[in-house]
Amino acid sequence: MEKSIVVLIFLVVALALAGLAVYYIMTMFGGASASKDFTVTNLQVFDNGKCYMTVRNVGTLSANQIQVQLDSNLDGNPDSSFTVNVDLPGGRERFVEGTFNKHPQAGSRVKIIVTVTYGGSGVVTHVYDAVALAW
Repeated sequence: MEKSIVVLIFLVVALALAGLAVYYIMTMFGGASASKDFTVTNLQVFDNGKCYMTVRNVGTLSANQIQVQLDSNLDGNPDSSFTVNVDLPGGRERFVEGTFNKHPQAGSRVKIIVTVTYGGSGVVTHVYDAVALAW
């Protein structure tokens, strides 16, 4: 009788430790399954206000809006912007084009601020340097 109680206690302790290990692993790696981030490639800004780029959603959540802002004075205050509503699932890319109201001067350095909104779970913003090209 005494031996079976000791075995039962060890069994309960072993199950508790296994449950704790599973809980620890789930809390450590559970958040990695839902990520949000993006990359921008082929960024081109022209002196007539046109802007072209490819946005790739490298996260796992779907993006639903892309806002692109132009900072031609390099002072941190955007001069002009445009917004594109999209349905961009994780791992996919989309060609984005738009026109700014303010036209940068050809050859001038500008900052492009790209903000991607993920439905109900936040936004991610990246800032890119570019040189305005002649159209």
